[in-house]
Amino acid sequence: MSTRTAICATCLSALLAVSASAVVAQQVRYDGHRVVRVNVASADQLKLLLTLTDDVWSHHIDIGPVDVRVSPAEYERLLVSGLRFQTMIDNVQQQLDREAAQQMIAPRGAFDAYMTNDEVNTYMDGLVALRPDLAQPIVIGTTLQGRTIRGLRITGPGAGLKPGILYHGVQHSREWITVPVTLYVADQLVRQYDFDGYIRELVDRCEWFIVPVFNVDAYLYTWTNDRLWRKNLRDNDLNGTITSADGVDLNRNWGFQWGGEGASATPSSQTYRGPAPFSEPETQAFRDFITARPNIVTHNDIHSYSQLILWPWGYQAALSPDNATFALMGARMADLIRAPYGTNFSPGPIYTNIYPASGVSVDWAYGDQGILSFSYELRDTGTYGFVLPATQIMPSCVETLPALLYQADYASAPVRIALPNGPPRSIPPGETVDILVRVTPGAQQVDLGGASLHFRTVTSGAFSSTPLTHLGSNDFLATLPPRNCGDPTEFYIVASGDLGGQARSPEGAPLALYAAPVGIETIAFEDNFETDRGWTVTNIALTSGAWVREDPIGTTNSGSPAQPEDDNPAGVGTQCYFTGQGVVGGSAGAADVDGGPTILTSPMLDASVLSDPWISFARWLYSNGNDTMVVELSNDNGAAWVTLETVTNDPRWVTREFRIADYVVPTGQMRIRFSVADNPNNSVTEGAVDDVRLTSFTCQTPILPGDMNCDAVIDAIDVSAFVQALLDPDGYAAAFPSCTISRADINGDQLVNGADINGFVSILGV
Repeated sequence: MSTRTAICATCLSALLAVSASAVVAQQVRYDGHRVVRVNVASADQLKLLLTLTDDVWSHHIDIGPVDVRVSPAEYERLLVSGLRFQTMIDNVQQQLDREAAQQMIAPRGAFDAYMTNDEVNTYMDGLVALRPDLAQPIVIGTTLQGRTIRGLRITGPGAGLKPGILYHGVQHSREWITVPVTLYVADQLVRQYDFDGYIRELVDRCEWFIVPVFNVDAYLYTWTNDRLWRKNLRDNDLNGTITSADGVDLNRNWGFQWGGEGASATPSSQTYRGPAPFSEPETQAFRDFITARPNIVTHNDIHSYSQLILWPWGYQAALSPDNATFALMGARMADLIRAPYGTNFSPGPIYTNIYPASGVSVDWAYGDQGILSFSYELRDTGTYGFVLPATQIMPSCVETLPALLYQADYASAPVRIALPNGPPRSIPPGETVDILVRVTPGAQQVDLGGASLHFRTVTSGAFSSTPLTHLGSNDFLATLPPRNCGDPTEFYIVASGDLGGQARSPEGAPLALYAAPVGIETIAFEDNFETDRGWTVTNIALTSGAWVREDPIGTTNSGSPAQPEDDNPAGVGTQCYFTGQGVVGGSAGAADVDGGPTILTSPMLDASVLSDPWISFARWLYSNGNDTMVVELSNDNGAAWVTLETVTNDPRWVTREFRIADYVVPTGQMRIRFSVADNPNNSVTEGAVDDVRLTSFTCQTPILPGDMNCDAVIDAIDVSAFVQALLDPDGYAAAFPSCTISRADINGDQLVNGADINGFVSILGV
């Protein structure tokens, strides 16, 4: 060994010894510390807030609500600062104590309580022992303090290079929920391989790399010394003690656009970028692991909290070249996450959806390596923050798994299938139904003769299949043959690549299927808001942003759409209901909801004569805080209400359908209402609603009182027929031989006379 080498080795040993000794410290306590949500109204107020505390909890550092932790002394300064705020967590230490108590009494199943790093490693070893043919241990590298960063490689049989999938958790060490969510992916890939065809296909197709604990040293530190530590354990001042002046934010240390906006050069900052790009052993290890595996096609850096789906760029507001693909995937992920429990995740680029952040893993993976890279911010939206109760571990795992599987499926698919017009809502009995299918290349080129439709009319029965018709370019036509009324028609699409790979839509088929009822769709009520149909607006403690029916003027806030520029693009017309109309070029906060709620209530709807009625609508909600849109249904003319959904930030048009009988008994006194509030007034909040429909499907057209011409719609065309039924019953019978005059018996007294006139006028909404 040369003298220089010996000196370097001695220096390294000394540094490691200093770092190791720095870990031995008293457990940090947060007695009397609070987490508050501050309503930041200007850049000066933001600067003032960050002089009070640097511990920002929310993933939003801009104008609007910002969650921060404050000590008792900082809280006193906050009280006299003039900043408006609300308390989210009254005593952080009490929350930490409750978490520790839950850890002591919770069942020690893998996903019943949070696991230490040793327990995670033991669990991964168990998966390897369970299925050594599928799972093998991997080492990413070593940490600052010489610990091993471990993970799993999971893949099925099959030779050749496979598309690589990399997911990792806890790059920020206090974000404990990311560990079980990441580990759960590995757990399900291994345990469900023999039982779930979709998982088996993805395991066989891909090479998975799952790393539950990225920031190993600091994750251990959160268990022993400081539960809320975020960065790694770099002893910046080399004084042998870990303090707030130490540590590097690993997710500002990646070498793409390092050192830009949203990263700090101050060592005490929670977003300290480090002295140089890739200065830290942890980021170096992941960089080297990824660059050595050019087969990696997609990546997810899983974080908490705020319920977000994020993609590049973080360093600038400009959209990435593949933003359309990211947005398509992000919207689908949001739908998949919402499905189990109704949890809303907001998709969007990092810069505009949370804040500017340079030197982040997602930007480096995409910008430097060309990888489709995402980041999730898991539960919740501030009630518990980083100290999410263990009771939410399993729900978090369950709701995110389908989205993480979809991400791998989309990125690795031989070809990709889309239904530009969506699947059919219903199938008329005895008629063929055409479905437009678009197949685009993925890892392979499209086999123009390899696309097929698979369908069945008996649940759990065998599928029939028929080839798709190629229309030209990437478009195909799938044709469902005539079905009998009432048949439970289910179907899926298969498309092939030129090298033999296959893709299915929906993902997971045939375990997951498209389904459409066969019957006559009855539209009892439909409102696209182009005319006034009798909706009412009620405002409670509202200062601005009441519901209005107009053509909306779009606004943006920090680069994200706030108020839509157009009504629901899937509908017709130009108008919708939305919360407050500003002026062209106006700011997002000029006419948004302040205070409230503002409540939009439908006219009374009759579902009593409908067979299995459903109600649907398109909705939009933007909130850069914790505000919601509450959608409620009543079957007693508004005396009592049940909640259909509570929507958090989701600034896009989303159509939702609800089966009324799942919530209330269908009656003739149905109403639906939409409530939006910004109370306390601390954020930009905008809601919109369009295309409300009350429908049902039957094998026989139901009798709709007032539908005098039997076209399943009650409108002005029925007026003359109604008058004829009153004055000339025989003439009505001759003019409408397929209809019954009982349709004019609006009040249900078995008579058709003048007593029915007021009811008919009410149904028309005149």
